[in-house]
Amino acid sequence: MWTCRLTKRINFNFVTLRWQPKSCQMETFEGQKVLKKVKDKIIAFVGDSMGKQQFQSLLCMVTGGTRRLYVKHVRKEYGLVKARHAIRPSGWAYRFSETNTNILIYWFASLCCLKPINCSNHSTEYAMHLNRPPSFLQRFIPSFIVLVLNTGHLWNRGKINANSIMKWLDSQLPKHTRLNTFYRSISPRHFGGGDYNIGGNYDNENPMVIGKEVSQTELMKCLGPCQEGVRL
Repeated sequence: MWTCRLTKRINFNFVTLRWQPKSCQMETFEGQKVLKKVKDKIIAFVGDSMGKQQFQSLLCMVTGGTRRLYVKHVRKEYGLVKARHAIRPSGWAYRFSETNTNILIYWFASLCCLKPINCSNHSTEYAMHLNRPPSFLQRFIPSFIVLVLNTGHLWNRGKINANSIMKWLDSQLPKHTRLNTFYRSISPRHFGGGDYNIGGNYDNENPMVIGKEVSQTELMKCLGPCQEGVRL
């Protein structure tokens, strides 16, 4: 379990930061209240390190950054195990037993179906079927209430037409009316003072040092073209 307050970090001022939507009074985030709202439901993240970071942040927020005895490991229920010779397990899943809420991450950077070319050879190469979604999604999507896809690099020029994951998910929405799907693009750069190899670093502890406001108008200049062809 990820418990941010048990790390050796000294500065925790960032936990007081809040988004303030325009013309909207957003409730203060309370972990227990959020869990009650998603009682008996599953929140799933699918992607690579960016999705994992968001997954870890959510866990830390709903637990208050402390260990909770009522949180159980349930990754085996979703087939999220560490394969032989693998660097990491294929994901993590936790159940908050008080509300029967499951929060999980499935680590899958390519967001397409992978099939071994030679099933009898453990060191075989794999074929990427770009026109098929990962088998994990095909199997578990009916049970998800929230699905967050880390699709950052798939929006790059030359890749978006090659991978059909967005269109496939779009076709699934009418079949799963409770499902809420979010497509997460690539994170902004965190380096300051140049790139990592020319003296840059990401030690900044004061967010928004350049500007104090993120405008919806500016966001739509970037996000607008991404909405074409799918119901985002």
